[in-house]
Amino acid sequence: DAPTTYSLPREVCMSLLANLFLLTLDEDSVSSASSPLMPEYSFLRLLCTAGAPHEHAKLRMFIHYFERCYERDSLPSSPALGKLHFIRRRVDFDEGLWMQSVAPLLKMEVVPPMIGFENEEWGHDCLHADFANKYLGGGVLSGGCVQEEIRFAICPELVIGVLICQVMTDREAIQIVGAEQFSAYSGYMFKLRYAGDFK
Repeated sequence: DAPTTYSLPREVCMSLLANLFLLTLDEDSVSSASSPLMPEYSFLRLLCTAGAPHEHAKLRMFIHYFERCYERDSLPSSPALGKLHFIRRRVDFDEGLWMQSVAPLLKMEVVPPMIGFENEEWGHDCLHADFANKYLGGGVLSGGCVQEEIRFAICPELVIGVLICQVMTDREAIQIVGAEQFSAYSGYMFKLRYAGDFK
């Protein structure tokens, strides 16, 4: 099948994310939001977090995104450039033929185990795969604090995908191109902490 692509200018992403953060796009007012096919996109649970340091860390990362956008936009020579591209791909294939194939896979280099995208030596110029949740973003806005949720918190523009991407089927993937990392972090799961700016 031909992929479905959505390309959004950074300014549009920033505006949509600000509206999500300020709760001006209420899930009840958007007809598709009540559908089980759409991820949750309300910031309400994250904004009402009481005493959970990992949730405070994610909230701080979103606030830092807006701080960076404000700094960038206050400089006349530094507008938000580029676009984010959300590409939904579906693959239909005969599993029997796939299992019988003796054709070699394309050559790929894999980073050592336990190395993530934040690693200064190995993390750059890599493709990052996330396979944790059929709902894009997982629980980034509702209590999650592992691989996908951390990625979406340190790269807040990714959250725009929850507005436009329905739940994935077993044979689908969503490719996101152009997102920028704004925050550094430390820890994992309930030890997740905001670690300042990332440039």
